[in-house]
Amino acid sequence: MNTPNFTKVRLMAILNELDAREITIQKALATISKIENILKEHENTPFIIGKTDNPKQRDASYDSKEYHIFEIVFSDSSLGAIDEMEKCLIRYFKVEGTTADDITNENDGGAGRKSDSLMYYIYVAVKTSNNENN
Repeated sequence: MNTPNFTKVRLMAILNELDAREITIQKALATISKIENILKEHENTPFIIGKTDNPKQRDASYDSKEYHIFEIVFSDSSLGAIDEMEKCLIRYFKVEGTTADDITNENDGGAGRKSDSLMYYIYVAVKTSNNENN
């Protein structure tokens, strides 16, 4: 993965490009670190970053697509913060991450249905065969 200083500088540029106002560089760095730790165990494996207000339902929906690892990496009560974090993470891993070929997100994030939930979550789902499941 990238060096911490490069990651921080590039992440600041991404947040600036997105005009992010609800997430901090520290929260973004911590979330990137969580995702990188998950991906270390599953190198060269397709993964997707997304958001949900119902993690159990979303996790179940990925099983049929062979995404058997599903981890919550960030949560917030603000949908704006969740949208910003999702966009930031997808852009980071598509452009800067060494996993650019593995991320399967077709969109840049921030879309999807809106809800009046009290809490929202960012997740990473990793495609594995059943026998690789944790």
